[in-house]
Amino acid sequence: MNAIRRGDEHFDLVLDAAERPAPGEVNVRVEGFGGDEQRLRRRVAEIVGRPGEPSGRSECRPRVRETVGITGPSTDPARRAELEDLVREVLPEASSARAASCVCAGGVYGDRIPLTPPYPWWGANGAFVPPAGGNPSWVIAVKLDAPGWNWARLNLNDGAVAGVPRNQVVLGLANQTDWAKEIWAQNFCSGRVASVFQSGTNALPNQIRLDQAVCWSGADTIVFRKPGALGFWHDVGHFGATAFWAAFGGTIADFTWVYD
Repeated sequence: MNAIRRGDEHFDLVLDAAERPAPGEVNVRVEGFGGDEQRLRRRVAEIVGRPGEPSGRSECRPRVRETVGITGPSTDPARRAELEDLVREVLPEASSARAASCVCAGGVYGDRIPLTPPYPWWGANGAFVPPAGGNPSWVIAVKLDAPGWNWARLNLNDGAVAGVPRNQVVLGLANQTDWAKEIWAQNFCSGRVASVFQSGTNALPNQIRLDQAVCWSGADTIVFRKPGALGFWHDVGHFGATAFWAAFGGTIADFTWVYD
């Protein structure tokens, strides 16, 4: 892969294809049901992304917390309960091969930062591959939103040297801007589960270790967040959920917010 230079900075890779999500789009994770789980995810997304108000149905299946969790599409408890019941109606029998079975549907926060395999830092044998030139760390420019107002520099390192398995990631946040910045971890069933924060300029990353999501625990993906001109915090961008762990599980991923 050819190195890229922008201004005075050298990058091994540039992720510059951030895009607006479709209205009503949701992220769906399905565990433990077997069969065509991709079709089931699409069906759940259709149900949860459907606009509407609570119908007032009084008869519904008992809500079992461990089976269905919905966060983001609605803050109305009655609407969310109704959506959970509608999802249960299309679920097949859980597979006995899995101890945990659940469906998680989460809202989409900020613009989407696509990650498309193959990821050049992973070799065919599953081992971390450093970039050409002898540097152990990949230096990657990341466009955090579709307009290109926000950019981060990602220093990506092999987590195996620090005992980080593929179902974990060490996530770091440094800040070259004057404003506070945050990265929060999203679980599609339980919502916000963790965050790493910088109150102002700081070249030293604050770090947390995340576990890959399993039903209501762990993280599905991460969301970049900052305050606007009037001080109101808003979500800027997130990594596409289906690719986040394939790309970053087993790494030390230190993001520096360099431009906003």
